[in-house]
Order: sequence, then structure tokens, then C-alpha cells
Amino acid sequence: MSIVGVTAAEPPWWVWAGWLVAAIVMAAVMGFRRPRRQADAPLADAPSAAEGFDVVGLPPVDRTVESTVPQSMRVVPLLAVTGLISFCVWIGVQVIYVSIRRPSSASQELVAATLPTVPAWSSADLARLSLISGMTAWGVAVTLLILGRGVREIGYGIRRLPNGLLAGAIGIFIALPMVYYALQITLWVLEKAEVHHPDQHELLQVIDHDPKAWVRTAAILSAVVAAPLFEELLFRGCIQGGLRRVTQSPWIGILVASGLFMSLHAAWTMPPLFVFSVLLGLTYERTRNLWATTCMHAMFNAFSIIFSGMS
Repeated sequence: MSIVGVTAAEPPWWVWAGWLVAAIVMAAVMGFRRPRRQADAPLADAPSAAEGFDVVGLPPVDRTVESTVPQSMRVVPLLAVTGLISFCVWIGVQVIYVSIRRPSSASQELVAATLPTVPAWSSADLARLSLISGMTAWGVAVTLLILGRGVREIGYGIRRLPNGLLAGAIGIFIALPMVYYALQITLWVLEKAEVHHPDQHELLQVIDHDPKAWVRTAAILSAVVAAPLFEELLFRGCIQGGLRRVTQSPWIGILVASGLFMSLHAAWTMPPLFVFSVLLGLTYERTRNLWATTCMHAMFNAFSIIFSGMS
């Protein structure tokens, strides 16, 4: 989603300045606060009863081979396979859709202005394809994690949803003014360099201008549900989580995942989206709860839609 929607309503400068100060204070408070151990937290680094202790009265189990692989590393192959397959499914669904349904030459209200070399698509096609590809890829990824018993390892689980929603609400409060100022700096640099760019993301154009209710609904679901679910599972759960386990460095995972995340978006939005992605990564490292970053991502896109409609 385009972060231009965040600034479209043009609130007074002192609102953003005050919000930024409050966000920095809250980030400092949350950063120094010692996180509590949650009963339903992922157990990637803790031995289970079956893996770390012998049962009284039974002969000890030989764990010579098993102990050579750290518990936190056993999920890495699953995360790598899940990320790769889900990304290929996301691309594959789009390729299949394009091969089956050719764009109509009569569709002139198309929203692919940023890709002049690609055949233009109608807003209905764009909304439908975004929703289908995102939800299909996410469904495949979750299925693989369930089969590989890796759902809890990445911070999913129904019991973790309430805490994730709360952490996501706090996280978006902290992130939004920081992304806003990153965007303002980017726009200032582009203006000085006389670089022209679109004013809205394609899906925002669909939501604002398409007369069909079902098309607007599909575009909103794609932005607020499909994209956050799939992208957070891929970038934070699989890529960042896997790299953290391999390198034992949270920052390597955060920076690599953020670089890949911003590369899938329009060039002029990359700097502020990199900032947003880093904040998502820090939230994930702090909470180890994938619902938290998914909630942040969904609310960010929802705010873009709301503010875009107010402009």
C-alpha cells in the first residue's frame, strides 16, 4: 500500500511533531521494560519434557545424534522451504492468472501506470488477483508449518492473538510518525532532484475510484488482510526468523528482511517502507509474536485507506 495515504489528510505539523515525541517516549519505555515470559511463547530455545529430561522409571533415551543439532536450528529448513514455496506460489498464481485472462484493451481506467511495459489491467482484475495470490500463498505457508509443527516456532497460535493485537496497536502508534517523517524527507529529496512519482498505490486508486462495491471490497481485503498475512509470514516469520537462528544476530535478519520487503514496492517508497519494515522487525524480535507485526501491517494499510478517502 502507498504510504502517501497516511499524509493525504494533511493534519497540522504540531500533531505529527507531538505524536513523534510521544512515540519516542513510548518506544524508550517499551525498550527498557523487561518482557515477561509468556506461557504460550514459542519454545524454540527451551527443552521440552520429551527432549531434555528422562522420565523417572524408564531407561534413558539415547540423544547423541539429536543433541548435535541445537533446538533453535531444527526449524530452519522448515522456514526456508516454507518461504521459498509460498513465494513461488504467490508468483505462480499471478502467472497462471495472466496466462488465462488477458487484459482487455477497452479497460482504460487501469491502475498499472507505474509499469508501462506491462499490459494494463482493469481494477477488477487487479483487486481479484491481489487477493487470490496473497491468500493462496499464505494458506500454503500455514499448511506447511502445521505439517512441520512449526507454527508455534514463528509466533503463531490462537492463544497468542490477543497479546499480538495489543502489541500491534502499541507498535503502530510508535511507527506511524517515524514513517511519516521518513516519507517527508524522501519527498523533499525527490522534489529537489525533480523526480516524478505516482501519488497513489494502485489499490488505493481502485478503492477511491472504482464504482463497483465488490471490487472495492476485494481491494480492501487484499490490502488489510491478504497482504499483511502473507508478507509478515514470509519476511518476518520465515526470512527474519530463519536468519536469526542461523546467524545468531537479530539485526542481520531484520535488515535482510527489510531490504527484501522494500524491494517489492515502488522505488520512491523504498526509504520510508524500509524504516517501517525495520520497526516491524524490532517488534517481532521484542515480542516473538507474528500476530503483532501482522496487526501493525494491517492497521498501517487501513490508515492509508482511511486517510486517502478523507483527502
